Amino acid sequence: MLCGLFPEDFDIPIESLLRHAMGLGLFKAISEPWKARNRVNSFVDDLKRCFLLLDSNVPGCVKIHDIVRDVVISIAFKIEHGFMVRYDMKSLKEEKLNDINALSLILDETVGLEDNLECPKLQLLQVRSKEKKPNHWPEHFFEGMKSLKVLSMQNVYIPKLPSLSQVSVSLHMLLLE
Repeated sequence: MLCGLFPEDFDIPIESLLRHAMGLGLFKAISEPWKARNRVNSFVDDLKRCFLLLDSNVPGCVKIHDIVRDVVISIAFKIEHGFMVRYDMKSLKEEKLNDINALSLILDETVGLEDNLECPKLQLLQVRSKEKKPNHWPEHFFEGMKSLKVLSMQNVYIPKLPSLSQVSVSLHMLLLE
């Protein structure tokens, strides 16, 4: 399901899957990082054998077929996992965000972020930008995200980052790239 949070035709780094899983506490019984890495690699190999994941031309990455990704997103959104992928904030404003556990925002230059999104159960927020142009970040963007454990921001140019002190103290993984 974590693979479904990445954009279509994206080379998904296996290391990102590991970090997301560790940050969410999916490997509570595993205390050594190398054992968790082995577990993720084993899961990836199993999913490739079932043709749910594809090999990538980029070392250390996998791909997910668009149809499989769409099915994963629809299933993960409907069941208790509450995963959501959005390309624009307009459709996000219309959604009920109270039950969302994971949110992937894929930004382009026309997208403006909303201030103070109320996502009380949100544990994973992944933000990616299609282009490296400045994005405006509202001052209180993180305030409604009290359960946030994983924050991943990639290919995002932020002139001034809002205070991360707004993010709950339960943040386990922070990736700024």
